Amino acid sequence: MNYTQRRRPLGQVPMGPAPNAGGYGAKDYFVYSAILTAALAAGGTGVASFNVDKDSDFLWQKSTYFVNVGSDGFLDGTRPIPGITVTIKDTTSGRDIMTAPTPVPAMFGTGELPFILPIPKLLPKVSTITVNFANITDNTAYSYVGLFFHGQKLFG
Repeated sequence: MNYTQRRRPLGQVPMGPAPNAGGYGAKDYFVYSAILTAALAAGGTGVASFNVDKDSDFLWQKSTYFVNVGSDGFLDGTRPIPGITVTIKDTTSGRDIMTAPTPVPAMFGTGELPFILPIPKLLPKVSTITVNFANITDNTAYSYVGLFFHGQKLFG
């Protein structure tokens, strides 16, 4: 008996594409952004939000941040680590993502090393996600603060 004539053991399923357990017809990589529209002064606060598109749910899998101090650029070795805390809330459902303000580097990474969520978070279509920022430094003002939510748009 050659390889093509062998039978599968009883109960073994033939190999093929995995079934679509989530019931979604298509998936696509996407990034939502929460960017402050004004500078964040030392000791200051700010709010940013984004709306999940109505065409798909969003599976949030990774997160990154980018901040700048002043108007000058910086080298990789001088990249600022933000003294900023955030609270994130799904204002559509009223659910908080965390129990207390969390430092940005504790749940957002750099573009080269993003933070990977331990369990991806499903954000239903038309959800509004609100991020409250607080600069906990005494003397550092941030000219740009952006948080980026990486994941998959789930169409279906």
